[in-house]
This record gives sequence, C-alpha cells and structure tokens, in this order.
Amino acid sequence: MRSRKKKSRDGNIVGDWRTTIPQHVRTGDTSSAKRRRYSGWARSFLACTITIGVIALFALVWTKMTGDVSDGDFTPLRVEMRTDGVLDDAWFQAWTGVDSGSRNVSVIQLRKKLESYGQVRSAEVTRARNNSLRVVLRERTAVGRVAFAGGSVKMLADDGVLFPSETFVIAQDKLPFITGVKISVRADGLECATGIEPLLKFLASVRKNYPQMLLEWRSVSVKDLPTEIFDDKLPQPWAVIRVKTVPEQMNPALPPIREIVFSAQNFESELALWGSPDGQAKLEQHFADADRNTVYCVVFIMNRKNAHRPILETRIIPLPAHKK
Repeated sequence: MRSRKKKSRDGNIVGDWRTTIPQHVRTGDTSSAKRRRYSGWARSFLACTITIGVIALFALVWTKMTGDVSDGDFTPLRVEMRTDGVLDDAWFQAWTGVDSGSRNVSVIQLRKKLESYGQVRSAEVTRARNNSLRVVLRERTAVGRVAFAGGSVKMLADDGVLFPSETFVIAQDKLPFITGVKISVRADGLECATGIEPLLKFLASVRKNYPQMLLEWRSVSVKDLPTEIFDDKLPQPWAVIRVKTVPEQMNPALPPIREIVFSAQNFESELALWGSPDGQAKLEQHFADADRNTVYCVVFIMNRKNAHRPILETRIIPLPAHKK
C-alpha cells in the first residue's frame, strides 16, 4: 500500500520535514566546549614547556659535571686531595692519569676509578671554581697480610677486601700473615677473603685492646674456623683460631711457645687472660721448671671444679717433634 503524500489545505504537496530542516548542524560550539578546547591547548603547551626545561636543565648539569670547557678559556686543572690514610698525590696521578693538563674530566668516572682501587673505601669528588677538583678519600685499614704463590703479598682490610701492599707504607711487619683464606672476586671487581667474619672480629679486638700482642704473632690460620659461630649455648670446640708466634718476641720467662689456640666463641675472655699481667705471672710461676728444649702450645680450658664458678685457665702442652 502506497503512502499518500500530505497536502496542504490549498492542495499543494507538503514536503517531508527531514528535507526541510538542514541536518549538517555543527556541534560543540557552546561556551563550555570552547573553554574545554582552550584548556586542553593550555595543558599541552605547559607540558611541552616543562619537558623542554627539564631537558635543558639536565644538559646544563651534565656539562658542568663532565667539565666541558673550550680551548679558549682552559686553565690548568688543580687537584686538592685529602685522605685519612697514606695515599698521596703521586699515587693519585699514576692511578687516575689526571694531571694539570687533563681536560673534560668527569667527576663520576673519576670517583669510580678511585674506588676501583682496593685501598680506597670510598671517594668523594666535587668540582670547584677555577677548574679545580676536590677529592676526599677514606682508606681501608689493613689487619693482616696474605701471601700468594710467587712471593707477592697483599694486605687484608678490616672488611675482608684485599689490596696491593706497595702503597700501604705503614710498617707491614707488625701485621701477621693470614693463612687458609679463600679468595673470591666481588661484583665491583675487588678481591676479598670469604667466610672470615669471625676472624675479622677477632683481629679487631686485638688491634683495639692488645696492639702490642700482634708483634708476637707470625701468622693466624683460619683453616679450622667455620663461617658461622654459634653462641655459648651451642658449643663449637672445633671452631678455633690458631696463632703461630715469634718465640723470640714472647715473654722470656716462659718456655718456647710456638702456637696459641684461641676459641672462636670465647676469644674475648681468652685474650684478656693472656694479655693480663696476672695471667702471665701465674704462667711464669707454674712453668718455671719447664723444659727449655721443648716447644709448647698454649690452650685455654674452663676449670669446672667449682660448678657454680668455673674459671678460665691456660695450659701449656708440649708439641710433637714433627710440629716443631
């Protein structure tokens, strides 16, 4: 059935409203839509401005840090180095290659270069005016020596790191050799002795409380020292630190003592007993008639005759002939 076209009262055909009203009306031209468009443009402009500013600031800082100077305004580089140890300016120049004629020195790379030397615990490098660098070093403290095949010797630091002995000019003969250590390489490329935390605590106690005792020691062995030391509730009688002595440096009133065996669990009390004048006097009195032709080993025992008050005592044991 065909639909009839509508006619007006005068008989003219009335057109469809869809063809009469235009359908291409623009939308979003209200005042609120305009404000949204302007706000979006402003945010985009602000974001671009901030990004460009950050990039420019980073480039400026990087230029200052790397020390990029032109040939026209170059002045000789001056290095002001301070250290709490023994490293000097000659070592600095030889190790880093930085001298008065150096250009474009990066403080970041220079700090990494300095800290790659085992004797340097930490380095702080800052740039000052007039093309000068301020270098502040903190050095590691050596607590012993480690001998390698071929006769080379390296120093053992208080944190287990090994570093060359050539630049450690302090009297090295006052430090004992450390034997039985296992060497590994850390992630930063430094050599270190592994599993010697109990030994480091032992040596730190000796250096702090009985520094003269180190002169009597030739070597300290960690062969019988486990990496983990339990408390006194879980005894570890096999965990010991063996010290080889220098008999001529020992107390002449005592018989020749070649070795001292300290407990890894109770070394604080044993060091106090061995280093006390009273403890030495008792040994002199007890072993006055000992055979001077025999070499002895010192051990520490707990005398438990009084169960309520055990007493720490020393014993001198003759060494077998093949261990002399």
